[in-house]
Amino acid sequence: MQPLSNAPKRRPLGAHVLMSSDDLDEAREKVARIFCPHRLDRIGREGRFGAHHHHLRGERLSLNYIEYGAKTLIAPGLLERFYLLQMPLSGAAMITNGAESYATLPGQAAVLNPHLPTTMIWGEGCAQILVQIDRQAMQDHLATVIGGRADRALTFRGPLDMRRGEGAAL
Repeated sequence: MQPLSNAPKRRPLGAHVLMSSDDLDEAREKVARIFCPHRLDRIGREGRFGAHHHHLRGERLSLNYIEYGAKTLIAPGLLERFYLLQMPLSGAAMITNGAESYATLPGQAAVLNPHLPTTMIWGEGCAQILVQIDRQAMQDHLATVIGGRADRALTFRGPLDMRRGEGAAL
């Protein structure tokens, strides 16, 4: 049996809808409330903007689903207070975090470091699960693991392969 074409699309965290909008300014403002002030611009005129943000807040982390129907530039600069794990479910994203630039797509994730400037381009139809982790919580965990205070910020590099190794374990 074929699903009805006008049936609503099921999205992760569907019980926690924060925003669903075609308005760029509304999307920027609502996403900024959860993460941080940022530049959000549509690139080109292809496709419907179609922004969706679902959000489930925890004590030291939050789970998020974000989707943009159109190709989108996102430039938060320094995240400062949190790390952000981004796992594409569909589409692709170009990530620049500090001096590193790389692409992610389903099966590859990005970990954005809060102390390095970030710019992203999400391709048309990019949908991602994002785990926002409090920076101090991450530093506290690192200190526990190494048995003392870290002498510099914890820094992640490159895309994370979610199909094997540490990424698959996650």
